[in-house]
Amino acid sequence: MSASIVLLVAGIVLSSTTNVYSEKLVIDTDAGADDAAAILLVLSARKDTNYEVVGITCTYGNTEEENVEKNVLKTLTVANSSDIPVYGGAKKPLMSNFTSDKYFGEDGFGDFDFKEEIKGEINPTTHSAEALVHFARKYPGELSVLAIGPLTNIALAISLDPNFINNLKRLYIMGGSIEGRGNKSPGVEYNFGTDPDSDFIINCDSVRSKKLIIDTDGGPDDSAAILLILSACANNDTNYEVVGITCVYGNTYEENVEQNVLKTLTLAKSQVPVYGGAKKPLVGEFKFDDYFGNDGFGDFKFEEEINGYVNRSAHAALVLIDLAKKYPGELDILVLGPLTNIAIAVTLDSNFMNNINRLYIMGGCIGGKKKPLVTDYNFGNDPDSNYIVLNAPKSGKVHLLYPKETVFKAAVSKEWRVNVFGKINSRVVSFLNKAEVKGLNRQSSTWRPADVMVAAVMLWPELITDAVKMNALPITAGKTRGALMIDHDGVSKKPKNVEFVRNIDVDKFKCKLLCYFS
Repeated sequence: MSASIVLLVAGIVLSSTTNVYSEKLVIDTDAGADDAAAILLVLSARKDTNYEVVGITCTYGNTEEENVEKNVLKTLTVANSSDIPVYGGAKKPLMSNFTSDKYFGEDGFGDFDFKEEIKGEINPTTHSAEALVHFARKYPGELSVLAIGPLTNIALAISLDPNFINNLKRLYIMGGSIEGRGNKSPGVEYNFGTDPDSDFIINCDSVRSKKLIIDTDGGPDDSAAILLILSACANNDTNYEVVGITCVYGNTYEENVEQNVLKTLTLAKSQVPVYGGAKKPLVGEFKFDDYFGNDGFGDFKFEEEINGYVNRSAHAALVLIDLAKKYPGELDILVLGPLTNIAIAVTLDSNFMNNINRLYIMGGCIGGKKKPLVTDYNFGNDPDSNYIVLNAPKSGKVHLLYPKETVFKAAVSKEWRVNVFGKINSRVVSFLNKAEVKGLNRQSSTWRPADVMVAAVMLWPELITDAVKMNALPITAGKTRGALMIDHDGVSKKPKNVEFVRNIDVDKFKCKLLCYFS
């Protein structure tokens, strides 16, 4: 087991060196000699990886939990890392008692005399399970947990917060056996065999589906984004359940958006509810740009009979509020058009932002310290809504924003779009080719499917290779109305409200498209 844990950690460390996107890590340990080696490896490699160890949680396993705490503090003292918070945790399995087998000695650590003065201490007020829930909520989608002991702390965290696993980026587990080799009993590995009930909670009963609303202005790239998400759902390759699609003006008039969404869902044979929404910005009128045609969708004749309908029982903003209340903390919103529907929801319900999990927004420009302020199409359409959404009071939310610069940086060649992706023999690609033909004809040598990009990074965060959190203040007056004033250096001391995606792995993005549209 000793070599297994170190090999697992080595794999995690090496995998993180290819990505400059910072990640947080909690190590959940039963602190035997192998655990200490794993912790020291992670800490030694910090400068060469993107992991920041934000906490170490203790559990029984190699020895009693009280000994585990001491062994962790010894390890951190040697590593000059006593500033890392350490938390006491489970002392026994969920449904039975625990007796150590003394494999690594009475203290689980070789019973040697540790000569150095221990500098750290155990957090006296917070149980490991509470700490895990806290960090997962603080760093949603960024926190990984390395579990190298029995899984009791993890199971307790799930009991405290049913969304705990959904908030994690990944859970790395040392345990189990796939070839019938056991070290606790025949066919049973020690960590899993020590607390089978916790194993069940984590592996069979832990993951609740995340709810998703797609707020769209119904262009061809919106359609491709919707189809990508529905394809991933159909193949059980995402934990999202799409609970609604809300329409907003943008690529075309809102009435056309509704029809374009219904065409898309007809093609996908999906019955996701569709709701009509804002027809114009909060202030001023909507100025239509026929970039994708008069209907915003290529002006082609759709031959199939539309089998869905637009639910007229409530405006999109009211639906957003109702679903956020129905699924508190579970609902993500993918925003592909102007932010007007979201702003109306925020205005009508001051708790709306607190009820949702996260916004994934296509729009805005990150700019630079000495570059002129500019805007993109979505943010330029309704600057007042941008301000309302990004300054929602007391939400504390950090929304993911995919800006215009990244769309251009991650552009795909037009030749690949036409002659590789465009040649896929499928109803879906044929449909997208027709919807996008006018937009493609206006682009020179690159294809920039902005909405598909933000949908992809929402589904697969590992596509992100560079991201940064900053405070963004939407400008609502003057010549730069619609732009964002970015606090690049943190001088304002204002909370970071936006996580900008600055780059993605384009090759992996292209592979996802070929996989899910073939």
